[in-house]
Amino acid sequence: MDVIDLLRRKLPSKPYLHEFLAESSLCPPEGPAPKKKDPTQQVRMDAVRAQLEEREYDRMTMDVRRRELNARESGEMTGVMSSMGEGLNILVAKGTAFAVGYFASMAGGVDPVWNTICGFLGLII
Repeated sequence: MDVIDLLRRKLPSKPYLHEFLAESSLCPPEGPAPKKKDPTQQVRMDAVRAQLEEREYDRMTMDVRRRELNARESGEMTGVMSSMGEGLNILVAKGTAFAVGYFASMAGGVDPVWNTICGFLGLII
């Protein structure tokens, strides 16, 4: 705050920031000197880097083929489940038709042979 008060007393008009910075220069501090790299360590780092890049490439390309195989398998499973559903539907419908024919014939007679024949007729119709 002392610097600001001093500037206000010495300068009668209000100066702008760009007027203060017009003739100034910025001197950044020098960074540390670069370290010399050991050639054997550099060769080793290059080998490790190549190995990591190879792993990453394998991981990326493995995913592409897996999606294709999974899509094919899920399509086959959808077909199998659909076929099983149709088969189960047919079995239930035929069983119901047999039961209706069998129990409908029981109203007319008590002979189990005729009841069974009428059940089979219900299957055909």
